[in-house]
Amino acid sequence: MKFLGRKKKIKILVTHELFPPSFSGGGEIFVLKLVELLSNRKDTEVSVVTTSCGGCREIVNKKNVRIKRININRYLFNIFSIPRLLAESKRHDIIITNTYNAAIPSLIAAKINKKPIICFVHGAYHKKWFKMRSPILAFVSIIFEKILFNLPFDKLIFLSNYARKYAIRISNVIRSRGIVLHPGVDYTRFMPLKKKKQVLFIGRFEKQKGINTAIDVAYKMSNVKFVFIGRGRIDRKLPDNIKRYTFVPEKVLRRIYGESLIFMLPSVAEALGFVVLEAMASGCVIVSTVPLEYNGCFIEDNTKVDEFVRCIKKYLDNYHSSVKLGRKNREIVIKKYSWDKFIESLYRVIMKLLK
Repeated sequence: MKFLGRKKKIKILVTHELFPPSFSGGGEIFVLKLVELLSNRKDTEVSVVTTSCGGCREIVNKKNVRIKRININRYLFNIFSIPRLLAESKRHDIIITNTYNAAIPSLIAAKINKKPIICFVHGAYHKKWFKMRSPILAFVSIIFEKILFNLPFDKLIFLSNYARKYAIRISNVIRSRGIVLHPGVDYTRFMPLKKKKQVLFIGRFEKQKGINTAIDVAYKMSNVKFVFIGRGRIDRKLPDNIKRYTFVPEKVLRRIYGESLIFMLPSVAEALGFVVLEAMASGCVIVSTVPLEYNGCFIEDNTKVDEFVRCIKKYLDNYHSSVKLGRKNREIVIKKYSWDKFIESLYRVIMKLLK
């Protein structure tokens, strides 16, 4: 793109219902990284429209990113963000939005102002909603998801092959508009350390992450140390072999990752599972329901407590071979999950849409 003989900067509008340090999960961490990567390019200008974001300005000021904060509840973003998005999208070349609550109002603004729009998909759960919510809320979520995936986004981008494959069950539109871009992992931040015979769980303490299964596994392995890191309320008495943290500093988190022999995530559904990739980069063996490429146990049903116990016991009993498997997991991450490759692939998608 050129303007008066010079290259014109591409103006990108990123929309999401939350922005770090406010967050509800890995989606917000991904959006922050996305904004940083886009703003690092000399040929782009990036703006963000979001709701509450605490100290978000301090996070991105050094990157010269404009933050437009709308003082509303994240769920009300679906309606009350439309006037702001209409005004902002006029000044931008393309919109990059994210599921769920920012997607529809961003699409409305894009179509009215005739701007191309990309939507990153952070969840495609279909019938799995019934395992995470009450029947009424699950039914509403399924209907909303089906509507969302049939809307005329120019591109729907998934972060894993299995997420796209599952989404095709919801909407056949995914076959033509849905693509996969593997995100990266800052693997230099995570290093394998001297491994302890401990099992690590990181995630929100809720049904989606399989918190009850994780607790049941710990009860059945009372002689094994478990470390739980996450936020949320647990309405059960925890066994003595679980050490629970609601928050740990970054340096401590990396140390716990690096020292843990096994990483367990018995979640109901994930769009990717960034914590799994971080655990792999830290040299952990993986025992999880997330169907990524790793050395460890893939368990399809997150309620199979005995299967989790069996796999964990196998890796604990074979300590030295498990350490080797964990190091191979790190090699997989380094080879397959690169932020440089991700942003270059995304940039090609952007340029194609702008043409």
